[in-house]
Order: sequence, then C-alpha cells, then structure tokens
Amino acid sequence: MKLRIANLSIERFRSLRQLKLEGLGRVNLITGRNNSGKSSVLEALRILASGASPSVLYEILRYREENLSDSDEPSRIVGAEAPTQISSLFPGFPPLDKIQEPIVIASNGSNSPLRLSQNGGFTEV
Repeated sequence: MKLRIANLSIERFRSLRQLKLEGLGRVNLITGRNNSGKSSVLEALRILASGASPSVLYEILRYREENLSDSDEPSRIVGAEAPTQISSLFPGFPPLDKIQEPIVIASNGSNSPLRLSQNGGFTEV
C-alpha cells in the first residue's frame, strides 16, 4: 500500500512561517520566484518521510553548504557544531536557546497521517 499525501502543513521551517497545501494529487507542480520556499517544501517532505533522520538533516545542510564541519560523516550533526547547523532550519537562524516554537511538518494521507515536530535538540514523530 503506497502512502499518498493529500494535505501538507509546514510551520516555522526555513522561510516558511505557515504553509498549508490541500487537495494534493499524484503529481503536483510547485512554482514561484527565486527564494520563495520551493526547495524548502521539498526538504520538509524529505525530513517528514525520513522521520527527521540525522543523516537526512546532515545531507540537506551539506547540500546547502550550511554544514560547518569538515567531516563527511552524517554522525557529526549530533556533535558540537549541531546547534549552529540545526538553527539554520528555523526562520531567522535563531540560537537554539532562543527557539520558542518547534518546526512542525505534518501530512494527512489516505491511510496514515504523519506529524513531526522539531525543537532544536529533540524530534517528536
């Protein structure tokens, strides 16, 4: 049985303060100007699908050249540099001790809804 996302909600992820996409089909087209959040929507879907896997977070930060370590090891995201790296996923790049509300990525599909909440140091799926 394949998971189909009918509705997607993204809150406080990168430049997306609050985004709700409803009535999604099998194929969807995302358009917009440069730096409007198109890639952020795709990254949010990837993070949701992986359950906020540290290796996926690392790959996203590395692709955007936001990974500050010189290591190519995904496990490094949980090291000393992690707070600086993870903060770039939040709007305005706040220090982790200033984050008051979590990133929330949620979908409602035909069979099983998914919800992920990320608040700096922990993830709730």
